[in-house]
Amino acid sequence: KDRMPDITLEKMYFSLAVLDKPEAREELVAEQVGKAGRTPGQEPKQPVNMATLLRSQRRLVITGKPGSGKSTYLYLTASAVARALLGKGTELVDKHVGLAYPLPLPIFISLGEFNEYRKGPADPSDPRHGTLLAYASSKAIKKYEAFVPKDFFERLIAGKKMCLFLLDGLDEIADETERQHVSEEIRSLSRNPKIGPVIVACRSWAYVGDTRLHAPFVEYEVQSMSAEQVDELVALWCGAAFPRLQAPKASADLSREIRELEKKRHRRGDLPLADTPLMVTIIAIVFYNYEHLPDQRASLYKRCIRVLLIEKHHPTGKGKTARVTKGGTEEDKLELLSLLAYNMMAAGEKAGRVVEEKDVRSWLLPLIADRQREGKPEEHLRSFLRAMVDHAGLLD
Repeated sequence: KDRMPDITLEKMYFSLAVLDKPEAREELVAEQVGKAGRTPGQEPKQPVNMATLLRSQRRLVITGKPGSGKSTYLYLTASAVARALLGKGTELVDKHVGLAYPLPLPIFISLGEFNEYRKGPADPSDPRHGTLLAYASSKAIKKYEAFVPKDFFERLIAGKKMCLFLLDGLDEIADETERQHVSEEIRSLSRNPKIGPVIVACRSWAYVGDTRLHAPFVEYEVQSMSAEQVDELVALWCGAAFPRLQAPKASADLSREIRELEKKRHRRGDLPLADTPLMVTIIAIVFYNYEHLPDQRASLYKRCIRVLLIEKHHPTGKGKTARVTKGGTEEDKLELLSLLAYNMMAAGEKAGRVVEEKDVRSWLLPLIADRQREGKPEEHLRSFLRAMVDHAGLLD
């Protein structure tokens, strides 16, 4: 089994670059055109540091590809603000969050779990059941019922204490209609003038159509990491994982090996591998366990995939855990992934890297059916594919 070094987020977090997406401002632009009678000048946009976003925006949507750091930004923000409110220092807030003082109370919500609550039986004693405020209240009361009154949030808001809502994983809601219902709940929450900043995280592919929140929400997409950012994260990671005297050499060795890896991929015409915080971390874990990266890419990929499949590597929560465990054991998943990869390779270079769903079904269902003679192979295949999408986009 691969060892997982015990590293706290605060030790290795650093802010990435995000780009303001123009389509997220379409309503605002239309309004400006109407007032001015002309189209605003089209200036080329420049990426901005995530640490500066909350200085000027109160309604944010953070999008990006799997493993790009969307949820991590929310976790770090929640942790930094909570630590500051508890009197444990404001350094992280000043460096990575940029909120003005006095600080709001951070409320972190998994939208996948909220959606399950929303669909559940209504609470007859709560006319607001199904709303984000009711869910936040019920979670707090359930966890701290000994000293949290039922009207906890109402008292906070009436007392002008702002709350910072951190809403993670809009894409975790697989059903598109349900995802749109949750978006409407987010819009309702954001219309409350007494609510503080609201930040939503969602994978780019899911943030389309009626799921989009539109103005006053502004969408920022996390950009791929530059080579310099990769080096910076490697240095932070090695500094936290290795003994102090070993860390500088480990950092230099790992950075060099990643550069060599990317050069080889570039010569083959492949896209970069280490361009998200998650993939840099996965590669670093492989390096940590083997003291170098395997020369053969098949061996490297296999070890990376094994690390990705380790359950403890992923944030916990009912919404995520339920789908992941349904996909089968680590060995089951690896066997199905291997069969899928073999068939895609056997299809030849002309087939490219895209595979039709009907092909996936024809390749994997016989093996699943053979394993589960009395089971439901179609249902298991759907669960497996869902888990592989959620596991940092392994299918991508």
